Amino acid sequence: MFPDFLCIGAQKAGTSWLYWNMRLHPQIWLPPIKELHYFDHPTSSVLGVILGRQVHQRIARNYFIRQLLRMSTLRGSIEDLRWASHYCMVRRGDEWYRSLFAKRAGQISGEVTPAYAWLAESQVARIRDLMPSAKLIYTLRNPVERSWSQASMYFRKRGSLASMESSNRDIRHFFERKDVIANSDYMNNLAKWEKYYHQEQIFVGFFDDLERNPRCFFRAILGFLRVDASDKHISSSIEQKRHVGRAGSVPDWALRTLARIHYEQLKALHRRFANDSTASWLHQIELYLE
Repeated sequence: MFPDFLCIGAQKAGTSWLYWNMRLHPQIWLPPIKELHYFDHPTSSVLGVILGRQVHQRIARNYFIRQLLRMSTLRGSIEDLRWASHYCMVRRGDEWYRSLFAKRAGQISGEVTPAYAWLAESQVARIRDLMPSAKLIYTLRNPVERSWSQASMYFRKRGSLASMESSNRDIRHFFERKDVIANSDYMNNLAKWEKYYHQEQIFVGFFDDLERNPRCFFRAILGFLRVDASDKHISSSIEQKRHVGRAGSVPDWALRTLARIHYEQLKALHRRFANDSTASWLHQIELYLE
């Protein structure tokens, strides 16, 4: 069966935290790999996984190798190895994707791939055709902080974090990349998904609420998915942060650059949601446009 829900983003907005806490809930089944990237890399072949250099391809290879090693030392499970083999060694297609979700009775299944938020409209339409009753989870973070966190991760992984401290030219170019802007273009992303899914099928959460009260935030998502939201199914580590970067505070020059990029869509976002988060995000940006 295709998944019952998708967490579509945003990147750097708590999706790793959400994935790991959902994995601990007995009524939710998630793949052992967080981001499958099927719909944003639909033509990825078996050879692409074996030889590919993209992050999700390396993660897939490493997971497969890890399961082989665990089986060789009699510490792994045949179920995990079978899933890893199927994920890495079978030709990709809709039936392949459907077969990845091995939920048991009494469970719902889902996928967490934050790059889905800014898929092309044609891909959103295709997802609707495959799973029209799916629910969607979209977590939003202050676009200034989100973009800065993404930049920090990007330069750190390439061993050039020092350039973030000595020069801002490359980072300005990074902020202006289409994919980076699209990651924070919440209103346009929502408009695409809402063209094909009813608003009742979409949970829009705010990263600020996650930081203030992670248990309450998680309980709201569980309620949206209609699974047990009682404390007995919420991990004691719910307040533990996951995959926290080392972005630090956003410098003034970056705030000014990002304010110009995101001002118009943040005004539209605040008109729609008009909550404490959108108000504070808009106020922060307006201070740097004066």
